[in-house]
Amino acid sequence: MGTTLSHPRVDLTGRTILVTGANTGIGYVTAKTLASMGGRVTVACRSEEKGLAAIQRMRDELPTQTLDLTFGSLDLSSLEATKTFAERYVTDHEHLHLLVLNAGCSMPANGGTVDGYEAQYQVNFLSHFLLTLVLMPLLRKTLAAIAQEAGPSDQPAEPAPAAAGDEEADSAASTPSPAESAAAASESASPPASGAAAAVMASKEVRVIHVSSAGHALGKADFAVQAPAEGVSGTMDNYYRSKLFQVMISHALQRHFNEPGLAFHSLHPGVVKTDISRDFSGFWKHITSAMGGVGSLRTPEDGAQTTLSAALDTKWDGRQPTYFDSCAVKAASRLSRDESQQSRLWNVALGQLQTYLSDKPDLNIDWEQVESSKPKEAPAAATATAATSAGANETSSEVPADVAASTQDDDVAPVAGDDEAEAAAAA
Repeated sequence: MGTTLSHPRVDLTGRTILVTGANTGIGYVTAKTLASMGGRVTVACRSEEKGLAAIQRMRDELPTQTLDLTFGSLDLSSLEATKTFAERYVTDHEHLHLLVLNAGCSMPANGGTVDGYEAQYQVNFLSHFLLTLVLMPLLRKTLAAIAQEAGPSDQPAEPAPAAAGDEEADSAASTPSPAESAAAASESASPPASGAAAAVMASKEVRVIHVSSAGHALGKADFAVQAPAEGVSGTMDNYYRSKLFQVMISHALQRHFNEPGLAFHSLHPGVVKTDISRDFSGFWKHITSAMGGVGSLRTPEDGAQTTLSAALDTKWDGRQPTYFDSCAVKAASRLSRDESQQSRLWNVALGQLQTYLSDKPDLNIDWEQVESSKPKEAPAAATATAATSAGANETSSEVPADVAASTQDDDVAPVAGDDEAEAAAAA
């Protein structure tokens, strides 16, 4: 409300970046903007056809610039495929300066994955957690390289986590003056040509960004994540949970690795008109349609601004982990900041990923502390409720529309049989 949506113009020459779900929506704008600043960007999504088409479209939209863009095949609905992608990325790249975990799905028509998990839990949270951990040696190697290049006075600041409850003060302090807002808007209006001199040098931090949602505040720390019956669609409650877990795991990752210059952030991009609502029906379809009709939904261009601010702005150096909303620091929910719940999530998720991480000793994980490696079963009553009808996706109208509506994109994972539905929705 009243905050200017903008990001600094940064010279990203020599910076290597990975954006998941970059073929459409917020991820598309994020990847294109970062490439326009000279970054070497991997567009990671499931469909090679859509990924390559997105890259061509970016180049067509910026014909005077040379964009360094490559496609990466990433299927977040499969843990094995996610690990394979990550290991190949580590082999093929010397560095990774910025990891934007943007891809996601909401209430998919078929709510389970090949690994037996609820789809939103795996696609939005668990597979991204696995991706981050497998990429961690590369992220840390990059941080070491930055430190080696920098002089003593340029070393990354020590992490300075906010004390409980002071995020509101941070938010007020980070609100720009009218003059600053005008200058920032002018800077971000026209991106520089690749390799050109820019207004701001790139941050010396290595950052991991979770594109979450304000809906995380409605999520519950429920670890019953088994896939529903075949053909049963996902629910909004499970979407909220996946968004909550993204915020929580940012804190857990920061605490576990605890290295100056390695930052984990999460954010709410706003209520954005993207393809994530393709599977909505009933109440939620009417809500998002109504919001679009009265102009209440942000464009993907506006929605990407908070991601870009969190990724690029040097004023966030040393302030991790942080939650952002509308390009400003905001207070995440009390539950998301509960350290005991963060630790529980860490152990449960690691137990589910142990098969894929047991060959990664450099992660310093105490495997004796992790919980069961199998999906925890949902209560029978919850499963029966989810299976009643297409109307099972509907939620009480008491839920605020600005939280309930679609807040993220992009490449919905191929939970059994959704290719036809996706094609129809994209038409």
